[in-house]
Amino acid sequence: MLGIKSMSHRDHLAIVGSGPSAIYLLKHLLNESEAMRDHLGGISVFEKSSIAGTGMPFSPLTTDRFNMSNISSEELPDLV
Repeated sequence: MLGIKSMSHRDHLAIVGSGPSAIYLLKHLLNESEAMRDHLGGISVFEKSSIAGTGMPFSPLTTDRFNMSNISSEELPDLV
């Protein structure tokens, strides 16, 4: 890949945020753990919220039950 420095032996990976994208990344790394074993020495996940895994659109801290998607209720068309 262009512009990405290849990992040297046993680098440490930092993931900022623990939302759905981070969970997906961690699952991918786990699935590829055999290939990553010689390169990745550790993983740290940094999350400012006390709730991990929800991400902004699904967090009870940033939305309510009427706005549980990326589309706000004001953007939804009226039902006929």
